[in-house]
Amino acid sequence: MKNFKKILCMTLCVLMVAVFAGCGAKNSSSTGVNIVEKLNSLMVSDQTLGISGKYTKLADIKEGSVDKELVGTWLTADGATSYTYGEDGIIKAKSEYGDNELPFTCMTIDGYRIICEEHELSPEFYDGAKEGDTQLSYTAYSVENDALYQVIVEQVNEDYNQNISALVIMYHADESGSASEAVKKNPIDLNALNGTWKCDNGSFTVSNGTLTLGDDSFTLSLDENNKLVVSKDGESTTYGMAISCMKEYDYEDRTKFTESVAMGISFTGSDENDKPNLLPVLVDYKTEFDYDTWYYSGSFTLLKDGESAQDEDFEEIEENGEETEETANLFQKGVWSASIDGKIDTYFVFYDEFSGRTERADGTGGVGFTCEQNGWDIVFHFGSADDVTNATFSEGDNTGTFDYGDRTVTYTFELVPDADAHAFEVPAQ
Repeated sequence: MKNFKKILCMTLCVLMVAVFAGCGAKNSSSTGVNIVEKLNSLMVSDQTLGISGKYTKLADIKEGSVDKELVGTWLTADGATSYTYGEDGIIKAKSEYGDNELPFTCMTIDGYRIICEEHELSPEFYDGAKEGDTQLSYTAYSVENDALYQVIVEQVNEDYNQNISALVIMYHADESGSASEAVKKNPIDLNALNGTWKCDNGSFTVSNGTLTLGDDSFTLSLDENNKLVVSKDGESTTYGMAISCMKEYDYEDRTKFTESVAMGISFTGSDENDKPNLLPVLVDYKTEFDYDTWYYSGSFTLLKDGESAQDEDFEEIEENGEETEETANLFQKGVWSASIDGKIDTYFVFYDEFSGRTERADGTGGVGFTCEQNGWDIVFHFGSADDVTNATFSEGDNTGTFDYGDRTVTYTFELVPDADAHAFEVPAQ
């Protein structure tokens, strides 16, 4: 059973996961929903709420009940995904991924309103799971002005080092099944975007509805689906937009962390000849990664006050005063074979440094993943953001030990020469 809310959050996070660095949000007078403030107000951990490991199934939550404000149908602004919360404690979800039903209940803890869902663990995606196994997930939410704001609750364990949170906004459908009036009543405050946003290809600055990129200035507005419209001289481009926040924890002291804010935008034209007006700071995903829907995409970090948008000198000064080049991430785009005792067990197919899929060497399938590479320690999320698999590599070689919870596996990795990540097929045995 799929959890579509997690899929929505994962989609937003994967879009932006490559660019996080320390930064802070800049706000001005409010003219609508400040999505950065809304996201920050709902970010919370299961540890803070005191529910970490407390419940193992929905029936354990004796204090839970159905929140009457949730009852009804809620849609994304484009109408592509819907959630219907029933008085009987069942959610009916519909999206491009298919239809789904799952039980839920609601709690209020320390002022946070929490939706708790019970969903099945597919043995295909979860190591050690059996048919019928379930897992609880928690979402912090608020209901305001016919809008439902949701952020997945951070799940803390002793091995975590990062947490990415994205805001999912749903709008209450009226009797005709449309949410257009609810969308109109909840415009996004574009002033929440004020500041300088940087990516690998450059930067742009937003100030009170004006975006400046180099010598060009563009006017910002929203369309009827709350998508970002960037205009100049009568020409405009409409972008999908997502705001995400991340906590990056100190490796030695997990109570200390820095927060960052990032923005992802994506453009899908009617054909490959359509060019967005922010092209200098976007990546051509259609050509480079052969994606079907994101023709162009960009991930941007909101800079702190005093930070420079100029390209950094990628050299570090060691304690002895000598300069060394910054260490590159261990895995780059490409295909890697993972062997156990000299026999290939799995192929790790990296679309980039932060996402990809696995393929079993025996041809029995695989699973998608995202990852955070931190020197010789890598955290993988196989199939779900909830899955946390830590991999520790030996410095100087490509041998890594993966902690799957119930077992550890040591792989030896080798790059498969000239393998295309998107066209790769497991060699016949």
